Amino acid sequence: MNLTSRHRRRSNPVTSPLAGLTAIVAVTLFFFSIVRSEERVERADEAAGVVLDDLEPIVVDVGPSGPEGPFRLAGRSFPTTDALLPVLRKLAQPGESASVRLHDDARYEDAAKALRTCERAGFAAVALLTDGPRD
Repeated sequence: MNLTSRHRRRSNPVTSPLAGLTAIVAVTLFFFSIVRSEERVERADEAAGVVLDDLEPIVVDVGPSGPEGPFRLAGRSFPTTDALLPVLRKLAQPGESASVRLHDDARYEDAAKALRTCERAGFAAVALLTDGPRD
């Protein structure tokens, strides 16, 4: 009497029926987290009234004190650092740096105020740029 089965079954590797579903859920969560973070950055820019490209550096221009104020960011003028601070806070990201560009006819006190404002806004590093020599 032969007790072996007629059909030998090949052993299949153990697979989980949820493996494909788990991968789809992970990719979907990753996608929506990226979309959500992009929306948050766009809303901050819109609320600040400042439009910056993703790779555009954050540069605060300090010029002469005029009727619009000595501080400019992305084409928008600010009369005081108190008006500039909320906009910079919305633009500051962890590890991001900012620059303060000092024009020839600007006051050094205004440059110092702009540097302190960028630091208070939460930028990791703040650089001071000066206008180069003119021909």
